[in-house]
Amino acid sequence: MKRLFKARPVVPGEAAGEAIVSKLPLSFKNNINTGTGEITDKNHDLYGQCITGRALVIPRGTGSCTGTGTILEMVRQNTAPAAIICTQAEPVTAIGSVIAKALYGRGIPLYTLCTEDFESIMPGEMISVKEDGTVAVGQD
Repeated sequence: MKRLFKARPVVPGEAAGEAIVSKLPLSFKNNINTGTGEITDKNHDLYGQCITGRALVIPRGTGSCTGTGTILEMVRQNTAPAAIICTQAEPVTAIGSVIAKALYGRGIPLYTLCTEDFESIMPGEMISVKEDGTVAVGQD
């Protein structure tokens, strides 16, 4: 059964992908292999998993401005997540997507959900996001 949520579009866009979910923030600075999309932070619960083409569901991003470069490089190499869903839009992540959209004509749609809706998303569920902030989770 599909669930519909109303999210705040921070970087609007349309995308769909399988959910990869963590309750931990993720630093894009030196913790993702930009060539493969694999998470390389051994202390993160998503270590070794690939975020390419998936809906990355994390509470927020963390890190310094170097994370913006990581996001740009992932978009350039087509290894970026399809979308990012979080509870807090952290500036480094948002800026990376905005700049990628300006440079490459495509960014990573970034949406914020309330905590209750965010916590209801399970790994492996299909997620689609729309420009207006509609987030659909699950199958029909």
